[in-house]
Amino acid sequence: MDLQALRGSTLSSGAESRTLKSRDAACGNASQQELRPQQSASRDSPFTATATRTNLIRAQQPPADLVLSLASLYFRHIHPWFPFLNVHRVLAEMATMDDPTLLHLAVFGASLPFSYDSRLDKKSSDAFWKYSKRRIMLEAMEEPSYSSLEALTILVLDISGMTHGPQVWGPMALAIKHSVHLRSVRGHVLRTSSSGTDCEPPRDDESIYRERLFWAIYALDCYVTITTAQRSQLTEEHVQHFLGTRDGVWKEQTLAQMTANTVFRYQLDLCDLSRLVHCVYLEYTELEEHGENVLAWFAQFQAIAPRLNDWANLTLPASIGLSPSQSPSTRDISSFTMLHLYIHGLTIHLHGLMAYPAVDSLKSPTYESARAESQSYCRVSINSLTRIMVQLSDQMTDKLGWPAAWSAWVAARYLLLEASYGSELKNDPYHVLSQFIDKMSTHWQVVGKYRRLLHRAVSELTTSEPESALPEGTRVLPAIRDFRVPLSDLEDRFRADPMLLADVGSRIGRSPGLTLPVGGFESEELSGMAVAQDRIYDTEYALAGGPACDQWFATPLFGSSAYQTHLFLAPSDSSASAYTLG
Repeated sequence: MDLQALRGSTLSSGAESRTLKSRDAACGNASQQELRPQQSASRDSPFTATATRTNLIRAQQPPADLVLSLASLYFRHIHPWFPFLNVHRVLAEMATMDDPTLLHLAVFGASLPFSYDSRLDKKSSDAFWKYSKRRIMLEAMEEPSYSSLEALTILVLDISGMTHGPQVWGPMALAIKHSVHLRSVRGHVLRTSSSGTDCEPPRDDESIYRERLFWAIYALDCYVTITTAQRSQLTEEHVQHFLGTRDGVWKEQTLAQMTANTVFRYQLDLCDLSRLVHCVYLEYTELEEHGENVLAWFAQFQAIAPRLNDWANLTLPASIGLSPSQSPSTRDISSFTMLHLYIHGLTIHLHGLMAYPAVDSLKSPTYESARAESQSYCRVSINSLTRIMVQLSDQMTDKLGWPAAWSAWVAARYLLLEASYGSELKNDPYHVLSQFIDKMSTHWQVVGKYRRLLHRAVSELTTSEPESALPEGTRVLPAIRDFRVPLSDLEDRFRADPMLLADVGSRIGRSPGLTLPVGGFESEELSGMAVAQDRIYDTEYALAGGPACDQWFATPLFGSSAYQTHLFLAPSDSSASAYTLG
């Protein structure tokens, strides 16, 4: 079935009714049990802990026509850069379905931030997303199958666009654990679904999509892991089990036209490098001053850096190289743009460790030439990033995934690090990076957190107040300029309900003088504020050059639609977005 025809028919039918199905009818179904409020706190408060808000939300199954109408958004905004689904199968199933399957619910949840359907107000979005998330998680744990793993993978993608913290690590670990059985292990393979009695092995065409599913999980693991200070749970033995067929499952019938699948094949090569870069980073966080491990780490850095520096020139074919003579059609492929943004983000992530090292031993004259070389690589990559971002149209940013914004975050973080050493903050590249992050924060909540961290750090960098004037544990800049502190740690520390409390005796991931808040920020005075004020904080912060309050970063974790964002935005503030997640 034609995707546009399918979308048109469902949207027209959905437009006739702008109200939700009766909650009373939903309550009559045991599979749609509503969770009654257990606490009196306002769920609209942007500073409510995630667990509190979750308990206040009534889970409700989304209407089938609404699920169907949002499917086209997934294939327009996400599938082009993350192309692992069998599109024809998914659409064929949707055309004949009575009730949404797990996969349809997962696609629905991931599509919410791109939808302007007026039925998706804050209350209904929360209810639908909670129902979808919990049903997928429950079945993936209780009834593992290829079908439930497909849905779980999209859910992991969805949650990773909201947080890089512990809330995505659990679903990610579950997906990794089941993914090894997508190929035969000692004569056994993961069943297709939990329903039916078909015990036949997967067909050849199904086997291809099973292996694509593994590589989708692999890419997600790389994207998420590099934002943390943890080792991947996806072992090399696990990867080798699938590696021999990777080229085959992503190969296209013709090479005449560059497709999303072709580009994603090279993205997986880049993910291989990201795993090596992350190993270098993890060793960096554990360096001891004047220890022998400094020499060992530098040798490891020197072994990996050339491979990353030369990867694009030695690996990418001319058709997707970043040359001025490229055809416009190639530049319009979102996966192509993601590829180049991510390679530059990885380059800055690696060389930033050496450009302005946090370890005193690496600041000695012995490493002066290495520091200068790393600074040069960072400058070149930042210039390349900003050049790509300037060329991007506004219609392209909503077709990029959050890893593209992560690259912009790493570059902006490096510029702040450079400025903290006495250099002037380079306004032109920083402005381009900041604008790009602002645009992408409309659809990816975690990118909104990048934006807030950067705004806060810039304020601290430019303020005339001494560090002692700010409450202990509320400064962001010291953590921003210490590349040993992972992004996931920054995110978790500055929220209403940190999930990982600081261990006073631990030094990993922290510089000697760095203090991160142990229990988040709390303020009874602000506990009842409406969620719309979260956007006001961002505006006040940007205008006044400082945080509006100590609760500047605390927002709970829930899915929101573009329709909600549109309602909360003033006409003159179209580049910002309303946030209801944390």
